[in-house]
Amino acid sequence: MYIGSNKTGLVKVTVKGEALEEGSFETVLYKLGIGAHNNITIAEDKSICVGGLTGAAVISADGRIESFGISEYAQAVSYIIKDGKGCLWLASSDLGLVKISGAQLDPDIASLMIAMIDEGIVPI
Repeated sequence: MYIGSNKTGLVKVTVKGEALEEGSFETVLYKLGIGAHNNITIAEDKSICVGGLTGAAVISADGRIESFGISEYAQAVSYIIKDGKGCLWLASSDLGLVKISGAQLDPDIASLMIAMIDEGIVPI
């Protein structure tokens, strides 16, 4: 189970045994820095995509976090999903649907791709 918060981050909670008792839970905290979480989805490649008020983040299956702030391009990411080709699709309050191409989401590349889409250089 994944639990999102507006200050702490995203917490993954796993039950270790069959009984719900003290010590039977394992938790992992992912600090994302994207504000309150609007949406959490799990992609086919088992990565976790999180849309927030001030950006978005992808947590790979091995636990690597790629967060990128996009507040200068999209005010709030209300929905995020990763397709089978590794592209991210974001629904934002001010730009509508935004596509970010590429399997590797380096923060500088992600911001550049959003800027290029915003300017009409890269079609969606």
